[in-house]
Amino acid sequence: MGWYGHHGAMAAREEQWGFSMVEVIIASLVLAITASVSLQLFNGYLTSAENARIRDGISSLIIRDIEAMRYRASRLWSCSAAAYQSDADCLIAANQGGLTNAYAPPAAGCQSQTLASAAAAEDALFTAGSTNLSMDAASTQAMGGAVIRRTIQHRANVIAITYSVSSPITIRHVAYVVANAQPWCAR
Repeated sequence: MGWYGHHGAMAAREEQWGFSMVEVIIASLVLAITASVSLQLFNGYLTSAENARIRDGISSLIIRDIEAMRYRASRLWSCSAAAYQSDADCLIAANQGGLTNAYAPPAAGCQSQTLASAAAAEDALFTAGSTNLSMDAASTQAMGGAVIRRTIQHRANVIAITYSVSSPITIRHVAYVVANAQPWCAR
């Protein structure tokens, strides 16, 4: 007779539509695990994106500060700066070729190779020690409350600047600033 001729076992099976309780539980468990893993990955992505935004903002502030310090160092003992135009060494340099590229570094700093310390005496920005970079409230909030610590050390004629941030992410950046006047020590 074939499959269609038996009404006993087939009829009972045909009336049972859907999945068994065990199949439903297993499918629900697989779905829950997949959803949980997906949410964890998405949360990890959001955290990484936020940390990258904070890191970029902090790096931008550090680079801006380094450039400001390099600019100030380039102006130290420059004969083109109004404060030095009456300096005897600048007047000699002016007679030898003009004020725009001449510098008059302190002779004592040149002889003892302590131009970094002399720079601190000239401009308080270069004073050795640690300070926090000043940021407005909006920048501090945008950086996740991060505090950028700037430490200045004098190493002979070089000003070593270390920036460190430890919260919410860890950053350490070191820069070196040399006054443009240093080559004028040899003249």
